[in-house]
Amino acid sequence: MVINKGKKIFYSIVIPAHNEEKYISNTLKHLLNLKYPKDKYGVIVVENGSKDKTYGVAKKFSSKKVKVYSLKKPGVSNAKNFGATKASKKVKWFIFLDADCSLKKNFLNDVNSFLCNTKENEYSAGACRARPIEKTWKLRLFLWYYGYHLRVFRASISVQFINKNFFKKVKFDPDLSLGEDYYLLKQLRKYGKFFFINTKEFEISTRRFKRFGLLKVIWVWLHGGLLSNKSLRKINYEVVR
Repeated sequence: MVINKGKKIFYSIVIPAHNEEKYISNTLKHLLNLKYPKDKYGVIVVENGSKDKTYGVAKKFSSKKVKVYSLKKPGVSNAKNFGATKASKKVKWFIFLDADCSLKKNFLNDVNSFLCNTKENEYSAGACRARPIEKTWKLRLFLWYYGYHLRVFRASISVQFINKNFFKKVKFDPDLSLGEDYYLLKQLRKYGKFFFINTKEFEISTRRFKRFGLLKVIWVWLHGGLLSNKSLRKINYEVVR
C-alpha cells in the first residue's frame, strides 16, 4: 500500500572526509548529478584533520547546496555528529556517506520510493546494498556475500540512513574509530525498525579490500560487530588512503 505517493522527502547527506583528496571530487560530482529535486537535498562535507588537500578540493564545490566545513581534530564520529548540526531545518532523514562512494542518478529516488511506500516514521535507521566501483567477479561476489550478512546483522557499509527524529536521542560514539556506525544503528533499533534497500544505484571503493585482503575485511567489518563497545574503544582502526 502506498502511504505517501508522490512525496519528496528532504535529505541531508553528511560526508566525513579525512585525507580524501583523490576521491571526494568524484563523490561530489555524482551527488550533484542526482535525478532528484535540487531543493529536496543538501550536502555537508566535514573535512577532519587531513594532511592533504581534501578541504581545498571539496571547497571548490561549495555552494548553497554543498556546505564544506573543516575540523582540526580527526575523527569520523565527531565529523558525522558535527555535520548533522549543520543540516537544514527541513531535513527528515540524514544520509551519512563515506567520501569514496559513487551514487548513480536514481539513488535518492530509490531511497525515497522505499520510504514513501512504507510507514516512514516507524523506521529509525537503514542501510542499502553496495556494489563495487571496480566490477570484477571476485569483488561482486564478495559484496553480495557481505550484503547478506548486513541484512542479517542489520548493519551497514559506507552509508547509513538515519531518521532525524531518532537521531536526537543518540549520536555516533566519538571514541570509536571502528564500528561506530554499527553501534549507532544498534542503539537506534531500540526506537524504531531497521530497513535494507536492495538498490543498484550505490557503488563503493574497493581500496580497503585490496589493502587488507578480503578475509581480513570480513573479520574487521563483520565480526567486529560481535565485540563490545568497550573492546572496540581499544582498537585504532587504520585509515586506508
